[in-house]
Amino acid sequence: MNTCRHIDQVIKLAEAEGNKVLSFSKSELMDNVVWMNNQLSKELRDKIILDMKNLDYKKTKDMPHDPATEYFVCAECKAVVIFPLQTAK
Repeated sequence: MNTCRHIDQVIKLAEAEGNKVLSFSKSELMDNVVWMNNQLSKELRDKIILDMKNLDYKKTKDMPHDPATEYFVCAECKAVVIFPLQTAK
């Protein structure tokens, strides 16, 4: 993917579970924003949090205009990978 080696590793692990990259974008604060298609499994989330100490884990609240997400941020590379908490129906 070539966003950042840490985020690329998260993407590779998620893809091994059958997840897919939905899109790429940028934001005011992040140079690379990777949006994943499906939820992250609890097992993989726990593994990433435990093994990849250089990434920050965050979670947003569900709002009417913005569904909840969870994400991993690499502050050094200004990159983030975002997972929906609910897969679209």
